[in-house]
Amino acid sequence: MNNLAMELARAANAVAALGGSSAEFAGLSDVEVLAARVPIAALLRLANTAAALLAGTIAERSRPHLGQSGLAARHGFGTPALMVQQATGLSRIEAGRLVAVGVLMSETETAERRAAEAREAARLAQAAADAAEAAEAEAVPPVEPAPPVVVPWQAPIMHAVADGTVSPGVGDALLRGLGTLDQAITAEKLAAALRVLLVEAPRLNTDQAYKRARRLRDELDAAGILAREKQARDDTIWSVWRRADGMVTLHALLPPEQGELWIATYDALTSPRRGGVRFVDPERAAWAQSVKDDLRTVDQIAADSFTQLLKLGTDADPNTLFGGRRPVVQIIVTEPSRPTTVPAPSTTAPTGPVGTADAAPTTPAETTGATKAPKNTPVTTTTQAVQSTRSIGPVGYFEGNPAPVSQETIDRHLCDTGYLGILFSQDGQPLNVGRDERLFNRDQRRALAARDGGCRWSDCDRPPSWSEAHHIENWADLGQSNIDQAILLCTHHHLLLHNRHWKVLLLRGLYWLQPPVEIDPEHTLITLPSKNPLMQEPLLQ
Repeated sequence: MNNLAMELARAANAVAALGGSSAEFAGLSDVEVLAARVPIAALLRLANTAAALLAGTIAERSRPHLGQSGLAARHGFGTPALMVQQATGLSRIEAGRLVAVGVLMSETETAERRAAEAREAARLAQAAADAAEAAEAEAVPPVEPAPPVVVPWQAPIMHAVADGTVSPGVGDALLRGLGTLDQAITAEKLAAALRVLLVEAPRLNTDQAYKRARRLRDELDAAGILAREKQARDDTIWSVWRRADGMVTLHALLPPEQGELWIATYDALTSPRRGGVRFVDPERAAWAQSVKDDLRTVDQIAADSFTQLLKLGTDADPNTLFGGRRPVVQIIVTEPSRPTTVPAPSTTAPTGPVGTADAAPTTPAETTGATKAPKNTPVTTTTQAVQSTRSIGPVGYFEGNPAPVSQETIDRHLCDTGYLGILFSQDGQPLNVGRDERLFNRDQRRALAARDGGCRWSDCDRPPSWSEAHHIENWADLGQSNIDQAILLCTHHHLLLHNRHWKVLLLRGLYWLQPPVEIDPEHTLITLPSKNPLMQEPLLQ
């Protein structure tokens, strides 16, 4: 029995021992429930690996040149993926990815077997030649070397899937994130990138694996960002049609530069109803309460508001929206390369925030956080600024979006008051105001949101618009409203931290989460990296 079969049987036995009914699972202690996650996750992962192997076999026996005699076609399926979908109950996309991984696993195994056979044949031929020479016999005619068998660069991923280290879904996410070979990105570069990714891949879900792989590809191929932006533009979809009952359906697929403005607007209109931040400003708090008390559903509020936008857009000032509150999309820029404009420092309040207050109003969901700065200090810009020697570079990000932004897109959007950024200091900490104010001001919240990229809690994917500022040291305990003394947490994790006595620590410039004794008697520290790709260390050193 091979390793996969042994691990699958072991995991299945461990899961079976947990019980087979709700009553039996309800009888487990908290410790047993927590421990049960391990064999169940392993069983799911290993079962999916077996499913990928089966999908690859179905695809092999349904190759196009077999026509109607192929396995899938004989049983009435147009493609192997449809046959896998019917058997597994997965979506068509998931079944297609399972087939892709299974096919690559088969191809990798075949290529490695042929490479091993070629090496063995070459070894035997060389041994025969050496023996003949040693016996002073007639010279053995030289053996023409066989063409080398190329093992796919993706082979390490397939090995990780085959032995159950990662699931087929994570394997597929790594493949899609890393992309394909081109003139600039060789198999050797991608193989080196894989060695970095596979260290952390077992701890990642499919979304996290894709984002990490995509970020690593962007680090390798900054020149390809513009081409990927063009592809995103080419993939744009905008469809609107009227149904038979008179209802109108809208379907869209937007590139990041457009989609982020839609999301910012949606957040600005609906965040109080979706668990967004709590407002301390009386005017903003009253507005948020009015949204919460609105009898309409969130979907109705959004539909009514976007429809009103269309009406206003025909005759209103294009730079205003709903009484001057315009949603803002921040562009974060790194890799200094050339001069640009940045906010001028204040001459009247040297300890206050750098002047971004008049650039554009913020969205209702303003947020905060903290993390270690990367080696290249990021610089972001606003639309109201003076010339400076600071510089921006060829790569940037829209806040909260993992897709990189080219220099051309940065230049274009920095002319629009709907897009702005935050000025970071050389040590990566923006806009300190000491203890002059108890609450973080608007400019600080923008800076903190840009720096943290969302809730810093491990594995939380809440964006900045759903997060709040947490003082590492409470104000009552002389905690300061400095950005390096704050961290961004979503409402759920902010409440959990205070109510269950978790702690956030700032140690040597890094932020750590300390669990309470009831969770971890050893108080093992958990790192809290920024969710903003530009605030993270490069994956490739």
